Amino acid sequence: MKIRVGEYEVLSSGMLIALKNQPVVFQLNDRTVPLTARFFFEDTGHAGEPRINIRSCGNDRLDIVFTDFTDVLGDGPTDAWELGDIDHRKLYLACRVSSINDNRDKILYYTWYLGERLPEKD
Repeated sequence: MKIRVGEYEVLSSGMLIALKNQPVVFQLNDRTVPLTARFFFEDTGHAGEPRINIRSCGNDRLDIVFTDFTDVLGDGPTDAWELGDIDHRKLYLACRVSSINDNRDKILYYTWYLGERLPEKD
């Protein structure tokens, strides 16, 4: 089955519970160039806006840190992020994070999208 949302092809979509704020690791190994995306959850205990920090760790790994995502209804970016390219197509991620069990566990809703095809590199 293939799923499309407008011009985007859905690569993977789902929901999972990150128990006790443990990291979540996505490994896109079935692509031409493998990619690992690691999601970390931090709660500082300070009131304020949730923050997201995206760090590139070379060409094959990405770390995404969600800090102070404490809303039970969920929070996250309103637009998908363009994270780079994979298999000559742009790679996007849309996600939201909800907090449960007194902020000990996080629910991660995610969708990985493939966008437009990029020109072949010589």
